Amino acid sequence: MVDLNKFRIMYSELIEHYQYIEMHLKGIYACMNMDILPREDVSAFCDNLTDVNSDSLYYIMKKIREQEKTKERYVIEESFYNELEIIRAKRNYWCHSCFVDIVFDGKTGIPRKKHIDELLNDYREAERIRALLFEMKNRMLRGI
Repeated sequence: MVDLNKFRIMYSELIEHYQYIEMHLKGIYACMNMDILPREDVSAFCDNLTDVNSDSLYYIMKKIREQEKTKERYVIEESFYNELEIIRAKRNYWCHSCFVDIVFDGKTGIPRKKHIDELLNDYREAERIRALLFEMKNRMLRGI
C-alpha cells in the first residue's frame, strides 16, 4: 500500500529523474560540439554546457536536432525523440499541475489508485529514459 509519504517520496524521485534527463541531454548537446574543438580543451565542453544551462527540455531537444541537421550526424533516433516528447509532456504535468488534478481519498488522505498507478508508470519510464541517455552521453564522452 502506498501511503502519502511514499507517494511524495516517489514523486520527488520522479522529478529527480526528469532533472537528470535534462542534464544528460545537455551533456549530449555539449558533446556534439566538441568534435570541432581540440580534444584537450575541457573548457570548451563547459562552455557548451553553459550554452544550454538555462534551457528547458523542449529547447535542449530543439538545439540537439539543429546540431544533428547542421553536422549531418544523428545521435538520437526519431522514435526516441517521440519518447522524449512524451517524457516532456509528462514532466510538465508532474511539475506544474499534478497536485491540482490528483483526487485524494477523503478517508485515508492518499491519492486514488489511478493516480498512484500513473505515478508508478511514469516513474519507471523516466528511470528507463534516464539510464538510456546516461549511456548515450557516456559513449559520446568516450568518443571525444
